[in-house]
Amino acid sequence: MASIKAPDFLTVELVLATNANVQMVTLKLPPGSCVQDALSIAAQQDPRWMVPISGADSPPTWGLAVWNQRVSADRLLEEGDRIELLRPLIAQPKEDRRDRVDDQRAAAPRSRWRPDARGPLRRGPSV
Repeated sequence: MASIKAPDFLTVELVLATNANVQMVTLKLPPGSCVQDALSIAAQQDPRWMVPISGADSPPTWGLAVWNQRVSADRLLEEGDRIELLRPLIAQPKEDRRDRVDDQRAAAPRSRWRPDARGPLRRGPSV
């Protein structure tokens, strides 16, 4: 039976998406590296990777994810992981949607909406 040899290096991708473009870098890291190690190595190579990461004591800033799952900076990496830097939200999606619905209601004819409810006027079944 052949023994399984641990890889000499892990290959991971670091991705940062901004409004203008997507920046991606591939890193080779020693086994046992964590997300913070990958960020430190990337920041040494290129200063654009120095972004403030959310922590327990800091206000919400940039978040971290591996394959679209939120993680902390001390998560151990595996071969082929994709680390994503998540920028902070500019606006709350739930509040934005509520504002859009309110705008639609204000522009709609009065008979279409009940003044005391948030949904459309519901009529009983036709007989």
